[in-house]
Amino acid sequence: MNTEVRDPRDCKELEALYELRWRVLREPWQQPKGSEMDDLDGDEGLSWNVAAICCRKVVGTGRLHRCSDREGQIRFMCVDEGYRNKGLATAILRHLHAKAAELGMVRIVANVREQAKGFYLKRGYTVAGQAHTLFGEVPHVRMLKDIEPGQ
Repeated sequence: MNTEVRDPRDCKELEALYELRWRVLREPWQQPKGSEMDDLDGDEGLSWNVAAICCRKVVGTGRLHRCSDREGQIRFMCVDEGYRNKGLATAILRHLHAKAAELGMVRIVANVREQAKGFYLKRGYTVAGQAHTLFGEVPHVRMLKDIEPGQ
């Protein structure tokens, strides 16, 4: 499988990225289109999307946004079901960590679904406590990771 993890190159890739977010992270809970985005999407000074591209198709994504000069948050991590367990989520996370380090951030926060906690623990995150419950039924855990600036 030849997959590239990178910033989206055009509006078409960005639209496909949002569509994947909605299909994986919102549609299963009957959430409307548009709920896969927030006010930071499109603010190039505060948020950065990454896409995993395979055969010119967006098959994975994640987003970093700035919380402060030294801290960023990762959100909207997902991989299309047919492409899971192939290292794409790890590659997306590495790309986001590198971007955070490039921007001088030294800590990453992620509120992750309970079922994804093990994935983040294996990649050096620690549990900082419980986070919100999405849609009244999807519990999240707050996780933290310190990173080296300029990595």
